[in-house]
Amino acid sequence: MPLGALGDRVVRHSVRDVHRAHDASTLGLSQDGIAGRLLKMAEMPRFFAFGIGLLLAFALVLGALVATVWLDQRRISQQHEDTLRTFQKVAAESTELLDRLVALDDLRCSEPGLISLNSYLLGTRYLREIGLLDDERRLTCSTALGALYEPIKGNYPVHITDSGAELLVNVNRTGFGGG
Repeated sequence: MPLGALGDRVVRHSVRDVHRAHDASTLGLSQDGIAGRLLKMAEMPRFFAFGIGLLLAFALVLGALVATVWLDQRRISQQHEDTLRTFQKVAAESTELLDRLVALDDLRCSEPGLISLNSYLLGTRYLREIGLLDDERRLTCSTALGALYEPIKGNYPVHITDSGAELLVNVNRTGFGGG
């Protein structure tokens, strides 16, 4: 091979290397940068790339799972807060109504007395029924059932307010003959 041909090949090769280096530097693809690392990874075996893909998929699934659990916890926490606020409103409404009823002197199971109780009941949002108890905590009348011929005794929990009014809790109206 003549010397000129060898020199020609060296020159062409050198010019091509200069063009590659220039293109790489203008695109920011230096061997030291992130793109250079990506180029090195592209030259690695497929097994490594497959492993990276699995690792990435696992990380994405784990991230989605964590996000789902976090959002679910927030939703449950919000529901608990809403339920607690509703319970506080029910308790406040019950206490306020009982305090007003205790202030009345003649609560009786007569027709005018039940009409009066119904008017108070219509002013509430959470209460469904108002009933009167005798000294033995037997139900003698209610806004739904009217006056009872025979008082009904149930073993229901009784909440006593600061003013002394008593509130039956968790009363099943079907046990009193109502619906």
